[in-house]
Amino acid sequence: DAFTRALELAPEQSGALAGKAWHTVRTRWDWRAAEELYLRGVRHDDRDVFALDFYAALQLTPTGRVDEAVSVYRRALESDPFNTLLGWDLAWILMMDGRPDEGLIEVDRVLAVTPDYPWGLALRAWALAEEGRLDELPAALEQAPDDDDELVIMMRLLAHHALGDREAVVRLTDRLRDLVDTRPSAQVLLAWALVGIGEVEEGLVALEEAIDRGVFQVVFSRVYLGRDPAVRDEPRFQAALESMRLDDESLREQGFTVAHPP
Repeated sequence: DAFTRALELAPEQSGALAGKAWHTVRTRWDWRAAEELYLRGVRHDDRDVFALDFYAALQLTPTGRVDEAVSVYRRALESDPFNTLLGWDLAWILMMDGRPDEGLIEVDRVLAVTPDYPWGLALRAWALAEEGRLDELPAALEQAPDDDDELVIMMRLLAHHALGDREAVVRLTDRLRDLVDTRPSAQVLLAWALVGIGEVEEGLVALEEAIDRGVFQVVFSRVYLGRDPAVRDEPRFQAALESMRLDDESLREQGFTVAHPP
């Protein structure tokens, strides 16, 4: 692969090591081997923003080490404080971990730099919904784009659900379904949205279909869906994690410490 060829030319190049680590997980679900590659890269250059972003988002977060991921993002932002994507990724990880108060702080920092950032505006609405600040939500939704970006749709859908706007929820759910065939990531976002609005059974079906299609974004499900004990203990959800070697037993076998939210 391209990452292997790049490493033949520069064996300790942090970005190539991060890419190789991602490819290792993507093709073999070998989180331990990926960890070693990421750490090699970080030791070589602990300020490589690309490598730090990959390590935090694609390794630390899926394996349940969200606090470590947050620390890595903060370090990366010290090197590149106006990086919109890094700041948004940090806000996204905090939302995945059920910390909307912190997510709102981080996304407001993003929007201070890039006021019209679509993902930022949509995430801000979602964070307000999760915080229960419903009086501020209509104005936030008015600012967020209403387009065919699957990530924006999911965040808007959950915000409208908090307002009890059933018509908007149905419309946005249908829009996500329409995108599933052409945009694989929409399958995962559909699963999360369905669980978020209480359609757990249908959400698990969508999650299984995403795994069958090889959609990599499913790896975030361990943190996001696993916060809910009713979902975490579902045999079908556990089977989904096992297929990615992200269940508790597989993680322990790979040498990781397993922790769950209270």
